[in-house]
Amino acid sequence: MCKIQAKPFNIVIIEAYAPTADRSDEEIETFYENLDMTIKQVKSSDILILMGDFNAKVGTTTISKSIGREGLGETNERGERFIQYCEKHELSIVNTLFIQPKRRLYTWKSPGDLFRNQIDYIAIKSRFKNAIVDCQTSP
Repeated sequence: MCKIQAKPFNIVIIEAYAPTADRSDEEIETFYENLDMTIKQVKSSDILILMGDFNAKVGTTTISKSIGREGLGETNERGERFIQYCEKHELSIVNTLFIQPKRRLYTWKSPGDLFRNQIDYIAIKSRFKNAIVDCQTSP
């Protein structure tokens, strides 16, 4: 977590790395519990930016107010868990809000470049999402 003193609001950036798909559901829950403890340290008036590798696919289907229509692929179980987490903390996943070519969306390539997925995300407190004018991946 990095706290930046700014005006009119302080900025808090939290970088996270979720357990990979081969890890147990208990490890995922422990990850989100630890993330909760970190977020509790953030004042409600601060601009909170949560970013990192969540090893989740949120997809293109808008199933909540926390996600846009411009993601990549289909939602998986870990993606649903991440979306629920963002809803709980009133976060918007900003790299699903902007129309981008697919090369500006994927953040992971399989060995041999057979599959490309979007598993890294940037989320911001929903009340500040209009301050974001673009969000894309640099290949």
